[in-house]
Amino acid sequence: LMKEFELYSIVSHSLRKVFLSIKGIYYQVEIMSQKITWITPYKFSQRLPFDVDYRIMKTFLEFHMTLLEFINFKLFRDLGIEYPPAIIEENLDDDYLFATHQQQIRDMQKQVSQKMNSVNIKSDISKEFAEVPEIQKMDQAQAERMKYSNIFSKCYFYLSREVPLYSLQFILLSTGANFGYGMESSPVQEKDKMITHQVVDKEERLLSLKKGREYVQPQWIYDSFNNLVLLPAGSYHPGKAPPAHLSPFVDNSKEGYLPTRQREINDFKGVEERIEMIDEDDSGAESEQEEEQQIKK
Repeated sequence: LMKEFELYSIVSHSLRKVFLSIKGIYYQVEIMSQKITWITPYKFSQRLPFDVDYRIMKTFLEFHMTLLEFINFKLFRDLGIEYPPAIIEENLDDDYLFATHQQQIRDMQKQVSQKMNSVNIKSDISKEFAEVPEIQKMDQAQAERMKYSNIFSKCYFYLSREVPLYSLQFILLSTGANFGYGMESSPVQEKDKMITHQVVDKEERLLSLKKGREYVQPQWIYDSFNNLVLLPAGSYHPGKAPPAHLSPFVDNSKEGYLPTRQREINDFKGVEERIEMIDEDDSGAESEQEEEQQIKK
């Protein structure tokens, strides 16, 4: 069911935020103007406590699995895609099925994009309603979807074996990227000249660097996605300590603080972000409540 939901998010270009935390990887998608956030654990072996009654948890799990199945059914039917998707039914045990079936997924994306682009929000309604706030929001959402769907469209990645393919495949396919990976089923191999970026997680001395491509750590993809721009790759070169990984879920304006790393990114983008400093005496209890909410998230 989770793979089905992720496939829907990829095909509809709904992914909006990603954050690497100690607990796991946070994702946020926007579907029908509703923001949905969830956390996925890292691929480590889990130690389950013995003092938990898993029978009760299983009851809740069965209910939510049934609910999610109905939700997935409705989402795919709205896109005009058969449910359950054959690509998942045939590869249930494949954790990297998105990477190994890139062409099929792109065909689905084209089908959905044609359907969505055929609906011109402003031209399909009367002029008197064109400036209504709700219509303006729908138009902005459509434009935003186009931005997120093309961030990495001009890049060709090669993901080395040591990087988290299970997460990166989700982001790259959501953003129009082409990529290969360290397996036999990869559409391209490491030596191919079409590769523009190689994603590695090892020291430079252990690599055989090739000319004509950038070598970056996985964090570069997450940070570039969150900021809707290809950030300078030099700061993420293998062996270097990467810059601070900022949470896209934090509102700098509300916090009254702009991190140094965000200033650097804003300067690169040519964006000026004004922050009003908050008086600690006036904000006291309010700040504590916001902090608690962020921790819960």
